[in-house]
Amino acid sequence: MAITKVNAKLDFGNANRIINLAPATANGQAVVFEQLNSAIQGLAWKDNVRVASSTNVDLSSPGATIDGVTLSSGDTVLLISQTVPTENGIWVFDTSTTPLTRSLDADTFSKLENAVVIIDEGTYSGLTYRQTQVNGIIGTNDIIWTSFGVVTPDATDTVKGKVRLATQAEVDAGSTDSVVTATTLASYTGYVKKYAETIGDGTNILYTITHNLNTEDVSVTIRSALTTKDMTLVGWRTTGVNTVEVEFDDTGIPANNSIRVIVIG
Repeated sequence: MAITKVNAKLDFGNANRIINLAPATANGQAVVFEQLNSAIQGLAWKDNVRVASSTNVDLSSPGATIDGVTLSSGDTVLLISQTVPTENGIWVFDTSTTPLTRSLDADTFSKLENAVVIIDEGTYSGLTYRQTQVNGIIGTNDIIWTSFGVVTPDATDTVKGKVRLATQAEVDAGSTDSVVTATTLASYTGYVKKYAETIGDGTNILYTITHNLNTEDVSVTIRSALTTKDMTLVGWRTTGVNTVEVEFDDTGIPANNSIRVIVIG
């Protein structure tokens, strides 16, 4: 990772803040607000979990996904809404049919007292939860997780906040206000693409145009490439998903670079 050194005072005008810092993990790093509260309140920060579930999960056979996230062996999961609240907590996933096991840093009630954890993925991505119960026994007393710290709202047209990347299906259907990436835009099924080429060599009447639009559903416009730019009626046919043929009459052999072919698909 590249490092930029600062050799000057930074004046934020008593009005601005540094935001979105990662929690400190070593000496000499800036702490975030939640970690400061932790130090003040005696909180016990745990390693981030990959995903959380607000519905009951079968501890003996959790399945391959939780909250839409496909899990890998060793991933940690925060359970906050088990039917039996004593089962809530931080668990480690192995396989879809292998029982979950409690994380070693959260396998006793003393380790769970004032525990705070951040969720990395899924519906609860970026949110923080705190365990509020004290002086309990694992398996006997309820384990209660509540939202902790400042929650960033979902972004809207008028509210600053967190955003989600739209899936390709959502982009194609136009069914979301989520962020569209260059990749999903380029693969948009309703996206109209164009290819244009100038042809004519004074000899041939048949030309193959390679447009690479990957569809046979194209329309072709042919016009003069000279000063007048007049439209020209010429026969053409689709010869593949990436090519069309344009054929002139024997009496209408196009002069050198005199015809412009535009393919829309």
